[in-house]
Amino acid sequence: MARIVGYGTKRRRIRYCGDWVEKSYVREELLIDDAALDERCRAIEALSQLYETVPETSIHKDGAHLTLRQRRIRKAPRPSAECAYTALVSLAELLTATSTHTVHGDVCLKNMVFDGRHLHLVDWEPALKQVRNGRETLLYTEPYLSEGDRLRGSLSSETDKLGFFFSAFRLLHGQSPISEVRQWVHRRQRSSVPITPMLEASFMELSFKNILELAQASKGWRLSG
Repeated sequence: MARIVGYGTKRRRIRYCGDWVEKSYVREELLIDDAALDERCRAIEALSQLYETVPETSIHKDGAHLTLRQRRIRKAPRPSAECAYTALVSLAELLTATSTHTVHGDVCLKNMVFDGRHLHLVDWEPALKQVRNGRETLLYTEPYLSEGDRLRGSLSSETDKLGFFFSAFRLLHGQSPISEVRQWVHRRQRSSVPITPMLEASFMELSFKNILELAQASKGWRLSG
């Protein structure tokens, strides 16, 4: 029997059915033009065929509605640091490939599912800005939003890089400086200039592979500023 969970508005729903998860959307709540929506949907479907780290996905439009169907990944116990690093290498390759055209926008631990071999990046949304609870909303997990994306009001690989760093840090070291991150974000939002140059400038120039190496070498790392 399918299990339906409502979220956002009453017109949006998630439906769990066997090995699949189905998300239904109202087209007018996806804040993206038709051409860009078609391109992103095709790209997500293609990624799911090309990369083992993206669950099998199909997307269908029917008039004023859109349905995204994604294969459910069965979660295995948390990987060891060694296994996590190997899985994160594959994830870094995926994020590098998508960084210029199909960013995820919400790279965080809750969207990384380990199946015993791979870390699957789930919850690829057809639009990175949607109407949620009557408000225009960028679909990211706080506090992983780059300053540039905050100012532009859109999501890019910069936000993916922040989420990837802190998620990798947690998987590799079993801990996360997340409370410090939140304090840093609050200070940053009250300031007109970036507070931590490493994260706001030089960090964004790093490749995802370099970011993974940085996370691996950063045990005991603390935010400054």
